[in-house]
Amino acid sequence: MLEIRQEIRVFFPCSGTSVAEGKDRIRVLGPPANFLRGTHEDINNTSLVLKVTITNTQQDTSTGAILGADTEIASWNHILIEHGRVLQADLLKVSHHGSQYGTDSEVLAAIRPQYSVISVGSNPHGHPDPETLELIQAHTSGRVFRTDMDGTCIFESDGVSWNPVS
Repeated sequence: MLEIRQEIRVFFPCSGTSVAEGKDRIRVLGPPANFLRGTHEDINNTSLVLKVTITNTQQDTSTGAILGADTEIASWNHILIEHGRVLQADLLKVSHHGSQYGTDSEVLAAIRPQYSVISVGSNPHGHPDPETLELIQAHTSGRVFRTDMDGTCIFESDGVSWNPVS
């Protein structure tokens, strides 16, 4: 028998949706309200792209993480136009496993991550793309993590910065 719980809220988020828990926030950056059509991969460009902001009220600081899902450059272009001024984040989960379609220098320059994480395993597509990997490394001020080499990547934040957990 299916139990219905009244306290569970269901959202159908699109760009601009924001959810706050205390001073912390999750902002939906993509997909655009009108899903992209006619792009390289329609399903990838409707991926939910999030910015998570953790706030430290004692020090009056905050730090962000961008979770890029499988979104591709066509969707990132819309995100840059709509949210470019709030894209900077210290932590980036690289979109589309580091594929050549998942990011470009303009996106990385707007985010300016300290850490980047590429979620990737053995695959027939050659992800991460070697040129894209070089681009990510060039735009990441700290370290680039890869799940195929580093295993599970866990980060914690105190609202000042993100730190990898061993």
